[in-house]
Amino acid sequence: MLTSATALLLGCGRYFAPDINLSRFLKESDVIGTWILTSNTLILAKKDGYVPLPESLHQITIGSNGVCQFSSIVEFGERVQYVEGDGQWQINHDTEGRKNRLQLRISTKNETRDMSFDFTEEKNTIYLWDFWGDPDSWEFLKYKSKVIHRK
Repeated sequence: MLTSATALLLGCGRYFAPDINLSRFLKESDVIGTWILTSNTLILAKKDGYVPLPESLHQITIGSNGVCQFSSIVEFGERVQYVEGDGQWQINHDTEGRKNRLQLRISTKNETRDMSFDFTEEKNTIYLWDFWGDPDSWEFLKYKSKVIHRK
């Protein structure tokens, strides 16, 4: 017979999932360049009803002067929408300087949107990431680094 605590732990999602955040400090020069939406994320978006147009880019371009261009998808609950706009970016760090978060403020024709992404690293490649849908599903919106490093 399961105890109450065991049942609670088994039935409440992935509360003890591994921390995938990049734990080393990133400088602004580390993120300058183009970030491309991963094919796995595009599959998730299509599964949720998104139909990309052939000319859709699905990328974020980070400039060295604090400006960025966003041409990609955003998720609103059950809906996926393609958005294009220009904006500003910055990297924020936690109090220990290890967790990095990319903050974007994108202006489109109709509105201004704030977005944020964390960083992770797989096989020596850095990715921007956020949860896709319910965090308990452990599915991710990810962009692969095509970073142009400036030293």
